[in-house]
Amino acid sequence: MKKLLMFICVLTFSCGKVDLLPTTASEINQKIKSYKGNKVVLLNIWALWCVPCVEEFPMIVDLDKEIEN
Repeated sequence: MKKLLMFICVLTFSCGKVDLLPTTASEINQKIKSYKGNKVVLLNIWALWCVPCVEEFPMIVDLDKEIEN
């Protein structure tokens, strides 16, 4: 559990700030469309209790580092 908490903290502080505050599906869809043509958008929907969701975090971090370079 400590490793998971540490990983989430590192992930939170290493990611760029994204202003994604919409709460409905249509608002999120409009926000994502506003990024069209500018950047790659990865929308990762997960839950803390979902083991496969948590296990994929290292792969997402690696992908972010690869794309950043």
